[in-house]
Amino acid sequence: DCITSSPVELHTVLNDPKLELGAVEMLAPNLFSVPYRHRREFVRPHDKYNIAIALITTAKARIMLYDYMEKIVKEKDCKLLYTDTDSCFYVHRRGQTPLFVLVRCLV
Repeated sequence: DCITSSPVELHTVLNDPKLELGAVEMLAPNLFSVPYRHRREFVRPHDKYNIAIALITTAKARIMLYDYMEKIVKEKDCKLLYTDTDSCFYVHRRGQTPLFVLVRCLV
């Protein structure tokens, strides 16, 4: 919220396209309250946000997933059923040792 007696500050807040405004209230003859919040398209990312690290992590995970998919497809009696961002579901012949039971990697 903005509480101001300055006409310049009031004008600035009221005309800022980055803000979503609530109802303006007059608290006193020269004192106004303007509730606001930042519009979603103008919200600044967190200070610890790093797009490069996010891209590298996603790319590395995708490469690992493709490696697992390739091993499953190349195996004679295995069939790849479904993949998600972090998992592969496949079937194999009964009695055959599964290629992967549970894989956890900490990168």
